[in-house]
Amino acid sequence: MAGAEPVALPRINSADSLAPKTNTAQASKSDRPEVQYQLSILFPKSQQTLRDNQGNITVVAQMEPQTTGAGIFELYMDTELVAANPSPRFELTEVNRGAHTIEVRYVDNSGKVLASSPSTEFFLHQASVLNRPQ
Repeated sequence: MAGAEPVALPRINSADSLAPKTNTAQASKSDRPEVQYQLSILFPKSQQTLRDNQGNITVVAQMEPQTTGAGIFELYMDTELVAANPSPRFELTEVNRGAHTIEVRYVDNSGKVLASSPSTEFFLHQASVLNRPQ
C-alpha cells in the first residue's frame, strides 16, 4: 500500500513441546508377549454316545497353560450359553436326548475371549417307554 511503513516486531517466545513420558510399567506390560492359551474338551469325546435317562452330563475341559487369573469358563451347547464356571468342569442336568454340539470358552473380566475349544459333538441316549420288551 502506498505510504505503508515496515514495523519491526519483537521476537515471539516459543518452545518445543516435550515428548510425553511413557510409564515404564505400561511399557513393560505391552512388551510382554500375550499368552496363547490352548483349550480342549476332555469329556465327552467327539462322537461319543452317553447314556443317562435323567439327562445328567459332565463336561470336562483343560486349558494349557493353566491360569489363576480372574477369567471364567463358559460352556456353549448347541450355540447357546448354558453354564459359566471358574473351573473348566460343568455338571449339566435335564439335557434332552439326541445329538449336541458343545464348545468351551475362557473369557477375561472385560468379556474378551482368550481361548476357545474346538466344537465337539456327542450323543445322549435315553431309554424310551415306547421300546419296552413285549
